[in-house]
Amino acid sequence: MNRLREWATDQGLSVVVITVLTVLFSVVLAEFQTKFGYLTMIVSLLTVLILYSLTSFLAFHSIGRRISGDVQETLAVIEARQAPVPEALSWLIATEQLVAFESQTKAREIWLISPDLSEDIIDAPFSRVVRENLTRGIEYHFFIPDTAVMRSRAEQLRRRHNQSALVHVNFLSDEFFFLVQDFDFVIYNPYAVDAGGPRIAYMGLPLSKADGRWQARVGDNLIDALIGQLSRADAHQPRGARRTGMVVEGS
Repeated sequence: MNRLREWATDQGLSVVVITVLTVLFSVVLAEFQTKFGYLTMIVSLLTVLILYSLTSFLAFHSIGRRISGDVQETLAVIEARQAPVPEALSWLIATEQLVAFESQTKAREIWLISPDLSEDIIDAPFSRVVRENLTRGIEYHFFIPDTAVMRSRAEQLRRRHNQSALVHVNFLSDEFFFLVQDFDFVIYNPYAVDAGGPRIAYMGLPLSKADGRWQARVGDNLIDALIGQLSRADAHQPRGARRTGMVVEGS
């Protein structure tokens, strides 16, 4: 604030000085025109313009140097304060970063738990990545609510990926999604197969659209709990259940 006051004071003085000089030269020019004629007046006018331009240049040059210095100093302070943030928040990534990570993953199997498949059906952020990974032989397991709406979306997913045998959909009971309502999870290499790289899982945070879409990395205890629960849910499908394309149907 002190620098801002100093800058405002300097600029106020510059304006006052330039204005006073202009008035004085106007009076002098009027006297010159009366006593010495137009030629002398023109020469004087040119002199005034040169002096005015020089004064303005010096004033604005000084302003520019001061603003530039303040901007550089402010940026340095901001960078210094933000430097620890990426390291401290390495567990938090945006959806775009997760899309990039998934496009390069070495996992041979990916599990996705979603209450609505909003990020995986047509034109969704992960739709293209899933298609590309299927061509690389990566297997996808989707765990979604067993509702009429989700069965319709599962059909969209099935058609989107040409009924690929690498895509599996498991329908879970309402009790599971009652506990994790509005959350979604993705687990890469769930069984920690050596060739699939490290086992990593992220949880989508239920934020408003204005806050963006963010994913938080979760710990091994939660990963184990999810895998245990999902494995039990898959094992408890009705006897005689069969897979048709990607949809699990009871006999």
